[in-house]
Amino acid sequence: SLSDDPNQDQVKVIFPNDPTQSNYVLGPAGTGKTFTAAHKAHTLLSLSSDDRVPVVLIAAHNHMTLHYLELYLKINILS
Repeated sequence: SLSDDPNQDQVKVIFPNDPTQSNYVLGPAGTGKTFTAAHKAHTLLSLSSDDRVPVVLIAAHNHMTLHYLELYLKINILS
């Protein structure tokens, strides 16, 4: 399970009014971008069904962010 609760701004990204919209998570270091992206990806992937799997595309400035997201999702989805 996800250990921390998202703040109000993060909830707007994770659960938008239009679930088909794309999201950009931008900000300076330490503001929760990776955390928010992980929650968003987790939410989208948990809503998938056998006949419909969402496409989640995540781009980052460096590979460490993507590595963290991969580990985070493996722990929270596969556990």
